[in-house]
Amino acid sequence: MNITAKSKYAVRALVELAGRSNGSPVPLIEIAESRGIPARFLEQLFANLRRAGILGSVRGVNGGFRFSRSPDQVTVLEVVQLLDGPLGAALCTVSDGCDLRSVCGAGDVWLQAKLATEEVLAAATIQELADWESARRTTAPPAHSDNGYVEGAVGVDPDAVFRARTLIRDLKSAVVAFSGGVDSTVLLALAMEELGSARVLAATAHGDVHTSEELEAARRVASSLGARHVVVETRELDVPGFAQNPPDRCFLCRSDMYGRLWELARAEGFEALADGANRDDGADYRPGMRAAAALGVRSPLAEAGLSKADVRGIARELGLANWDRPASPCLSSRFPYGEEITAGKLAMVEAAERCLHDLGFQTARVRHHGDLARVEVPSERVASAAAVSCRDAIVESLRRVGYTYVTLDLQGFRSGSMNETLDLPSAAKEA
Repeated sequence: MNITAKSKYAVRALVELAGRSNGSPVPLIEIAESRGIPARFLEQLFANLRRAGILGSVRGVNGGFRFSRSPDQVTVLEVVQLLDGPLGAALCTVSDGCDLRSVCGAGDVWLQAKLATEEVLAAATIQELADWESARRTTAPPAHSDNGYVEGAVGVDPDAVFRARTLIRDLKSAVVAFSGGVDSTVLLALAMEELGSARVLAATAHGDVHTSEELEAARRVASSLGARHVVVETRELDVPGFAQNPPDRCFLCRSDMYGRLWELARAEGFEALADGANRDDGADYRPGMRAAAALGVRSPLAEAGLSKADVRGIARELGLANWDRPASPCLSSRFPYGEEITAGKLAMVEAAERCLHDLGFQTARVRHHGDLARVEVPSERVASAAAVSCRDAIVESLRRVGYTYVTLDLQGFRSGSMNETLDLPSAAKEA
């Protein structure tokens, strides 16, 4: 019962057109700019709406689009079914002819969910939504989230989003390197919309340097998107040179991982392998990106010029539950270069960070320096971490994990603090 971005953009554009409805045609570019919709994408949507008799177009200097039928006669359900097909196509309903239909109690639930959704969408007309928006603008200010975003004002370049969608469509079919983080989730969601679920496979690498919580989160997100999802076992500590932890450790790890994902892609008949790298990643110290380039892995979000903030904005716009999830790089990023990485040390770091999460620090790193743990929390929370009660709890928890000394980094959390020892041409970050 997935309603795609096509339907959401179309309804948004029709509401904008209805709000301006005085019989005069409105240029498509004005609607696109007002609603933050890629103009070329909107052209495709309006072409479908025109063929369906919902819209008409007028050529010339004063041309544009207008309703062929009154917007109070156009329902949201009609638009959704036109662009996405019948609701409930992915559900088990009476019409499926399933052999288990007579003994399965779930079928009635799916059918009721389908009918209830259709009832809600059929009751809402485009004109009613336009009237509701008009009334809301005069009575309520824009709603802000705790993260500073404004509803309906994501601030993402619509042309960049269009480029990303075009790049994804051009892949034909793809395995998505899926960690369950924001970037790869947005890539997976867009790929599902542009390519269809049958031509997309989410693949999560899970091995020595990943936590069980990350794997479960990836499974939940993939399931919520209706994506086919597989887990590929990796053994980072067996990769030659990895455990010695050189500065190009990520290159070694990613080369092995992408090699395994390419094997999966070829075995399953997929044409491309794509990851969720964004534009900002190119400014950081990311040896893993060299591995991706060397092995022909595509990065549609980065190629389209989308930044990390853009990706989070798209995730929020798409209604993805993990749009504000903190970054969660692999555990190997917690060790100073040159210090050997072992299974025991990785387990210590994982357990120590879980302790910090349980104490309320969702964004936190435990940097492993032998028997000393250097704790990083956001700078605005350093004072609370240093307060006696919290400090004692952190020390006790991390000593129980196995650390002898526990220190609090007064600079606070920053990505890639282990890279500060490297001689790099610019500020570099890894995790």
